[in-house]
Amino acid sequence: MFMIYQRIISKAQVDAVNKNPESSLAKAHFGLLFPNEDNAQECVNAALNVGIYQKTMLIGATDGLSVTLEQVFNAGNGYPGEGVNVVSMGRHASMSVGDIAVSLLDDDVYLCMPHGWHVLDMELSLEPASYKCD
Repeated sequence: MFMIYQRIISKAQVDAVNKNPESSLAKAHFGLLFPNEDNAQECVNAALNVGIYQKTMLIGATDGLSVTLEQVFNAGNGYPGEGVNVVSMGRHASMSVGDIAVSLLDDDVYLCMPHGWHVLDMELSLEPASYKCD
């Protein structure tokens, strides 16, 4: 089972990014559009620091067995496949580059990349109280 975190920014934040493309928020947002193996961890840390990740979906197997990251990606894009369940936790977009999938079975954290997934070296506790903002 995976908890999905996506970058959800408000209209006010979009306006702030457009007004100041050099801000911490803008750099964090844009950095996750095209992460690579060398900067993935840094991009996620910057986004966590400005608090733009939110829990959006819970994706798991209906029989309690594990699902693959490929199944998670497909389910997050509206194609759950047989035996895969998606629970929406609020507003969300389709799975895309920059989204985070946290395995609730082993606490591994994965970043959706332009091609495949990158394992992040972190333990993630994405609760609003833990966000630090500039």
